Amino acid sequence: MTRRHALTDDQVRAARAAYKPGVRGAGYESVARQLGVAVSTVRDALTGRTAYPAAVSEVRQ
Repeated sequence: MTRRHALTDDQVRAARAAYKPGVRGAGYESVARQLGVAVSTVRDALTGRTAYPAAVSEVRQ
């Protein structure tokens, strides 16, 4: 069974600051590695697919 991890608001903010689309070494994979979570967790948080309050409010602005 796989353990699921959730991101804190601070981690979501850090991921948004670190993620730079198109910049080598600053993509979803790199951010996921830094936070110790799956790539899909980072992608879902940054795109607003998962309801992380910090991510959703920043995406909607």
